[in-house]
Amino acid sequence: MRPPVNYNPPMKPTHSLTAVVLLFLAASLPLLAHHSVTAEFDFNTRVDITGTIVQIMWGAPHVLVLVDAKDPKSEETKHWKLQMASPVCMQQHGVGQKTMVVGSTVTVRDTPRAKNGSMTVPVFTMIYDNKSIRVSRSPSDTGQSSNVLNQNVDPWCAP
Repeated sequence: MRPPVNYNPPMKPTHSLTAVVLLFLAASLPLLAHHSVTAEFDFNTRVDITGTIVQIMWGAPHVLVLVDAKDPKSEETKHWKLQMASPVCMQQHGVGQKTMVVGSTVTVRDTPRAKNGSMTVPVFTMIYDNKSIRVSRSPSDTGQSSNVLNQNVDPWCAP
């Protein structure tokens, strides 16, 4: 006897297991995409930047702030990309979407340069509105401290 035309046989256990494994792998892909700040930036070559915020991009994986700053030597305007922590980390440090405003002045001191020569720099602390604002932990803050790394928190975001 043939099954009816609209008959759907029950899913075999192997199909269910395969589906669960694939979902787990897909969910873990963002973890594989994360990068090391020390691999991307040269902590032996540092720069100071003071400029005007021209754009703020609030999104994952990093908040990005585009800044136009005059080079003190050449007086030429340079276009910098300030790479900050994730939006969640920024909020844990008290920095929200309305904290910074386009057209305002921001200063970043002694920040590492990108190893690839781009105008991107990581920001851990900035001076905005005449206040020093910590936006994430730097590698020197986290070090190899086991009490921070063993907690169930991201050591870069821990306030």
